[in-house]
Amino acid sequence: GRGEAEYARIAADASAVADAGAFSVVIEGVVESLAQAITHAIACPTIGIGASVDCDGQVLVVDDMLGMFERTARFVK
Repeated sequence: GRGEAEYARIAADASAVADAGAFSVVIEGVVESLAQAITHAIACPTIGIGASVDCDGQVLVVDDMLGMFERTARFVK
């Protein structure tokens, strides 16, 4: 979700899933502005995985937190 075409498609997918009755939507690997837009646009809670602090909840993968990869995710403090 980094370009405008992807942005629109992902936002539309999130709205469709929420309208279909999802109890929550996981948002991962998108720019912060898209995560914020989705969070404000849909009624069900959004759960971010490194997407934005503005999501309704957050997930932190323990492998990322423990530094088990060569690259440390920027959202791991």
